[in-house]
Amino acid sequence: MKYKIKPNLAFRKISDEYYIVDSRNSMLHKLNSVGSLIWEVLKKGATVKEIVELVYKEYEVEIETLTKDVEEFITELKNKSLIEEYE
Repeated sequence: MKYKIKPNLAFRKISDEYYIVDSRNSMLHKLNSVGSLIWEVLKKGATVKEIVELVYKEYEVEIETLTKDVEEFITELKNKSLIEEYE
């Protein structure tokens, strides 16, 4: 399964963090540097495996922990309606 950013979201990168505005519910979301790295990949569409591989190259953390953390982050983004699944 691939994930991509939902259309009609406004976002801007400032320094190494992304700020995302969801005008549907007037919410502002701020992503830290790791979240911002994931957001960059999601702009093009990505699977969890692709995201894990990219983050692993940058941070070299334990792969099992990283996979769990990425899956939780993706779930959080989906729950906030910031990303959507596609094939």
